[in-house]
Amino acid sequence: MPTENLIPNAAGTYENIANSTSGVGKHWQDVDDPIGTPDDNDTRVNTGNDGVGQIDTYSLPNHSEGSGTINSVTLHFRAKKDYVGAAKARAVIRTHASQHYGDQEAITTSYANYSNAWVVNPATSDPWTWDEVDDLEAGVTLEADASTWSYCTQVYVVVDYTPAPGRVRGYIIG
Repeated sequence: MPTENLIPNAAGTYENIANSTSGVGKHWQDVDDPIGTPDDNDTRVNTGNDGVGQIDTYSLPNHSEGSGTINSVTLHFRAKKDYVGAAKARAVIRTHASQHYGDQEAITTSYANYSNAWVVNPATSDPWTWDEVDDLEAGVTLEADASTWSYCTQVYVVVDYTPAPGRVRGYIIG
């Protein structure tokens, strides 16, 4: 199936993760790495020392290639922790003015990739529409206990779709 990739391009509704390489209003720039080439510690958002459920959401560009039926919307993120304490992260999408969360992941001391797929829009329980994809925000929540820090360096969305059937032109030969 064809896919379309959407990488954060602006701040979203929430910018509550405590720290960012780029500073206030620019958290999205710390997670907008090209797919397949994350910069890991060069740019990142992070929280620590009892950071509980801190959330960032990021605006995405409108789709430009996809058409037809959307099979799934998958949020991917890359995260790690420092030290031996407990740290968690999870995917979050914002659609129809509400947040919907993926599975909470216990993150490790090495950067790893995580993802969560939604086959229907969780706000409506109906199949995704392209207008909903265009209005989507993607993000992550981070938390860490008092003895560690949690980091996220990359967030992006992959929209899997089945193209609309093409028009078939018939010719009469005779």
